[in-house]
Amino acid sequence: MEWYMSVGSFPDREDLVATIFYQSKTIVEVSQENGFFEVCFYENDNKSYPLDEVLEMLDKAKKKLYRLRLDDK
Repeated sequence: MEWYMSVGSFPDREDLVATIFYQSKTIVEVSQENGFFEVCFYENDNKSYPLDEVLEMLDKAKKKLYRLRLDDK
């Protein structure tokens, strides 16, 4: 599996964070710390990735965080 996602909490964050990996390297984090979804891209030796695959993973992360937030209420 080239792409995968992990969702968890961190001591320095209030809300859950979805971390997206490609071939075991952290590519991007998705969070909702400020009331809206944000992304933080990690630098990976100027590597490029297929846009459609990145967008698909970002969408999956957003939906997962949204569902978990609804379940928490």
